[in-house]
Amino acid sequence: MSISEIAAPDAALPPRFADALSLFGENRHDEALVICEQIVASRPDSPEAIMLLGLISFELDEPIQAIDLLTRAHEAAPDIADYAEALAAVHARLGNTTEALFLVKLATTLTPHPSGTRLLPESLANFFDNVGSASPNKFRKRAEKLLRAGDHIGAENAVQMQLRLTPGDPETLRLLAEICRASGNKTAAIAALHSVLHSKPTPADRSALAAVLAEAGRHDEAARVDRLAIAESPDDAETVRSRIVNLTRDPDRNADEIDTAGRDWCNRFAAHPDRSGSPAATAVPDRAGKPFSVALIGNRFNNPKIAHMLAPVMAALSRRGVSLYVYSDDVRASLASDALGRDAKRWTSIRGVDPETVAAILRGDGIDIAIDLTGFGPGARIATYAWRPARVCLSWCGSAMTAAQTCDWTLTGPLGKHADAAGHDAGGAAGVPAWHLPETPMVYPAPPNLMEPGP
Repeated sequence: MSISEIAAPDAALPPRFADALSLFGENRHDEALVICEQIVASRPDSPEAIMLLGLISFELDEPIQAIDLLTRAHEAAPDIADYAEALAAVHARLGNTTEALFLVKLATTLTPHPSGTRLLPESLANFFDNVGSASPNKFRKRAEKLLRAGDHIGAENAVQMQLRLTPGDPETLRLLAEICRASGNKTAAIAALHSVLHSKPTPADRSALAAVLAEAGRHDEAARVDRLAIAESPDDAETVRSRIVNLTRDPDRNADEIDTAGRDWCNRFAAHPDRSGSPAATAVPDRAGKPFSVALIGNRFNNPKIAHMLAPVMAALSRRGVSLYVYSDDVRASLASDALGRDAKRWTSIRGVDPETVAAILRGDGIDIAIDLTGFGPGARIATYAWRPARVCLSWCGSAMTAAQTCDWTLTGPLGKHADAAGHDAGGAAGVPAWHLPETPMVYPAPPNLMEPGP
């Protein structure tokens, strides 16, 4: 065999392509990208360089561009197995199993690259490993993390990428609506939820759409969607609760109508037969000399604004020797909730726990006063208080409607119409007494360097 015959196979590869392939294998993607771009600049139809550009794009989180480039390489040399294998590998990593299987089977009928060099890097060479490490919802999961971190722009970019990979996916559209709602883009949120309704909507989807419509001031539309949601699921407590919150957003609704809706909800979904019956079933264990205990129950302790409001309250109670217990419905902790935790004797996650069990947990902790911070808002815990989790149950600064109907008192400001000498109403909302704080229902320290208000 002559020297020219030995050298011929390597001559089929573009200059410096082997260097780019080696750099890719070492995860030096930026350097490999520069070389591939130089090859394409001199040889625009080089399938080798186009293929490697596609693999680099995939590693740099550009899956749509990766598929486009790898498809282009495969179409440029449809008889070469390496390009079909590369395209199969990326489809498998993205969870597109049908396309991946077709391409990997096709590759077995094609010929290897004439250079004799295996073009598909070792990290992508095993088809079953690629299928096993598939991330079909990679960008949606990234969007969820970015949303929790408060990065709305990054979250929307990630979810849009997911929609390009999985067009019309209801879960991704729901997340897009949540992101747009959080960023204040109500129009985009409404459009995303309308798209969900074209697939297989749930009552929760209709309730979410009604909520965004109400937030956008489109109250008649919100009312129609709420009626549809309740007609589909009349016994779903969350669907009916969501309608009540939307009523509070409508300026044309009066307080009596809203109070009546709240009482009806409590009678249907938060009634507990032992509440006014045998006290043994719901009795709180005797304190037996324990320090006075107060529980805060809510789902936004990880919100910096909420934490900023609660911090001085918790610090003041802690200084007075009160044992503070926090029962959190938050998805995750944050720096804000960690800071609040310093003044709490115990921090308990109740996410996903049913109302009766939550009440039993509070009674087991011997709570004297349980304070609801959610009201009828999202994640409402109204039904918990029907199970008498503490000696006294208060509702304070939740949503526009408090959980007063299942509590003993609602804390409010000094402007009540019928406050008596003791500082509380003879009959508050829905017949529940309102305890009037002397100055304000909120304690909120002013931020530093706050400007004086203008005229």
